[in-house]
Amino acid sequence: MESKVEIIAEIANAHQGSPEVALEIAEHSVMAGADAVKFQFYTGAELLVRKHPLYEHFCNQAFSVEDWERIISPLMSRQFSVYCDVLGLDAMYMAADLGVFGVKIHSSDLANIPLLETVAEWGGRVLIGTGG
Repeated sequence: MESKVEIIAEIANAHQGSPEVALEIAEHSVMAGADAVKFQFYTGAELLVRKHPLYEHFCNQAFSVEDWERIISPLMSRQFSVYCDVLGLDAMYMAADLGVFGVKIHSSDLANIPLLETVAEWGGRVLIGTGG
């Protein structure tokens, strides 16, 4: 069986809420030789409670479905693999609707049964975080 190491460029939130910057970082990752990119999909409401000091910060950095389409479509049209951390059910539904190649389950969600069941039903490639 042949195996290949896949280099996944972690974009995370380096874009600081700018879809244009997110796409630019991803495109530079492709040029640098990465096999795939990985973004973080979330909504502020799923990620944090309203009283958390960074709630507004993460709400402002979260992208709409339309923003994600503008970021992901050009990458996927060039056969580039896109993964995403799914930080909640809404994020998973959005990732599935956008047709991402794979998702990552964060270690903090390893006991999130509704999310795990949804990911299992989706049937795509799954990465599991064990750190943190």
